[in-house]
Amino acid sequence: MATMACMAICLLQSSIESKLEMFSGSLVSLLISLIGQLLFFVWFVPVILVWVRESIFVWRKSYPAFRIGFWIGLGAASGVYMGGIFAYNVV
Repeated sequence: MATMACMAICLLQSSIESKLEMFSGSLVSLLISLIGQLLFFVWFVPVILVWVRESIFVWRKSYPAFRIGFWIGLGAASGVYMGGIFAYNVV
């Protein structure tokens, strides 16, 4: 689901020319964050912290499309982690 959301975000951008580069950045960040979760139990903490840091700095500079895609993928992974924690505690 997160991959489909990243693809939709990347393909609907009209201001960025290299949509494939942005989508590949989002896929790389999703793979890094989700495979890391298989190896380390608390991997979601660094992923969320890196996403918060990137959210602070992404608007201040002009980043390439791959890095913006990486930020989008980290946001999707952070949402998956937070949603999983919320669903576990509520249900």
